Order: sequence, then structure tokens, then C-alpha cells
Amino acid sequence: TGVAPFRGFLQERAQLHESGSVNVLIFGCRNDDDYIYKEEWKALQDSGKARIETAFSRATAEGTSKSSKEYVQD
Repeated sequence: TGVAPFRGFLQERAQLHESGSVNVLIFGCRNDDDYIYKEEWKALQDSGKARIETAFSRATAEGTSKSSKEYVQD
């Protein structure tokens, strides 16, 4: 099912103006190009309704060539 059910859950909580604990999403994918709903997650985080943590498993290490990969476990 992927992340869609959690997205729906957060949309419902936002619409109902529910308060309480902050929801946490740990979102992992290969790289930033695969980061679906990126703007929506950012808006929810900026509003304080959710905390989004990301992990990109094939991100290019900063300051290196594109052939050098940085993995989540690194």
C-alpha cells in the first residue's frame, strides 16, 4: 500500500483540526526524485501537524562525484 494510507490519515486529521501528539513519518526511497508528496509532507511538517524524517538509500554523497553513492547505513 505504500505511504498513501498514512497520507490519508494525516489529511483527515488536518481537516478535522485534531490536536494531540505529532505524527511521525519515516520516509525512505532511493533518491530525492522518488520523494512523492514532497511538498505536501513539507507543508504538514511546517504546520506542526507531522514530523517527517527522510532516508535516501542511493543519495550521492555531498562533494563527491555522482558515481560515489552514500547509503542510508553510511
